[in-house]
Amino acid sequence: MHHHRNGGTMGRAAALLFASEGARVVGCDLSEQGQQEIQQQVRAAGGVMESLAPCNLTDAQQCGALVDFAVERFGGIDILYNNAAMAYFNWLEDMTEGEWKNTLNEELNLVFL
Repeated sequence: MHHHRNGGTMGRAAALLFASEGARVVGCDLSEQGQQEIQQQVRAAGGVMESLAPCNLTDAQQCGALVDFAVERFGGIDILYNNAAMAYFNWLEDMTEGEWKNTLNEELNLVFL
């Protein structure tokens, strides 16, 4: 059993840290609500953040839309923080082919895209 951690703690911490250093942050999330919460926290702390949600980074077209969104808002991308991932942990002998394919897709392909 696995859960997507929308608006996860690592992404939230990174957004707040980058913003506190003066970065203009572009975030994305599967969950619109999760992304809005982080964006509100960043702005409340005096940071600049735009976000795109829902956004599924396992989809090449949605990755492209996120890049376009960042370029449209801020003119380019200087730092890329790849934090999105979903691992399917299991003992090798118990891992199904579906779990393996999901791991490759959501751990490797996602970062490549």
